[in-house]
Amino acid sequence: MGALRRRINRVSHWTGLLLGLPLVVFAVYIAISGQGMTDPDDRAEMIGAALFFSIVAPLVYLVARTVGWISTEIVD
Repeated sequence: MGALRRRINRVSHWTGLLLGLPLVVFAVYIAISGQGMTDPDDRAEMIGAALFFSIVAPLVYLVARTVGWISTEIVD
């Protein structure tokens, strides 16, 4: 059971990273592209979207890890 538990933890870790890291990269892209805007309202919307994605990314990782933790508890 220990090997299966480690495998589930590893899969949930990599799944969380694969789902969360693109959100972080997209947030950085939005933040950088929003800096060049001259309209303050548009810039504020872009920065707000970047903040949203940077907040959501760790939550996606946390959900993936929680699903992995629950799966290991079910297996044991």
